[in-house]
Amino acid sequence: MSGPPAERVGTKASGGRVSIAPGTVDHQEYLDDLIATIGARTADKLSKPYPADTILAVVFDDSSLNPEDLLQLQLYFHDILSKQALSKFCGVFILGVSGRTFWEFGETDFPRSC
Repeated sequence: MSGPPAERVGTKASGGRVSIAPGTVDHQEYLDDLIATIGARTADKLSKPYPADTILAVVFDDSSLNPEDLLQLQLYFHDILSKQALSKFCGVFILGVSGRTFWEFGETDFPRSC
């Protein structure tokens, strides 16, 4: 994902200015990249051996996601990722670094063990 274009007028010695064209973040592109990254890292975890009572915790930056993005991401976790991960892990926890996202999938009702 690239940022908005920047333009420099003048030189550093002459007190030139750098301006950045106003831009917005394409949330769908950001969300697609996030889903691809999480999917690849989960696939890596699924290829390794773990004890039967292991949980998978996915932590991601949710600070710039709007409610619609979070809903789309939650559906991805519910419909695809958790089904794949639950074939190997006894539970899946999804945590957002902002503290506003926490989803749980599987048989992981704490404090009981898997």
